[in-house]
Amino acid sequence: MKKSMKDAVLLFIEIIFLAFGPALFAGGLFPIILSQELGFAEYRAAVVSAIMGGLFIIIAGGIAVYRYLKYS
Repeated sequence: MKKSMKDAVLLFIEIIFLAFGPALFAGGLFPIILSQELGFAEYRAAVVSAIMGGLFIIIAGGIAVYRYLKYS
């Protein structure tokens, strides 16, 4: 089965998102939970990091489901 360049790009995006998503999510979530003395800038950065990491994970999951359904 010949795969197009679009599939290779989707696989690359999925791998990148799955590589950075959990790290961003955990890197944003742990400071919020474990630290009580976050300043406004640190708190905002942690929230943005957790949200972006969560979005990366959800998008990568969506791409994985799309690729699975396409080739099954």
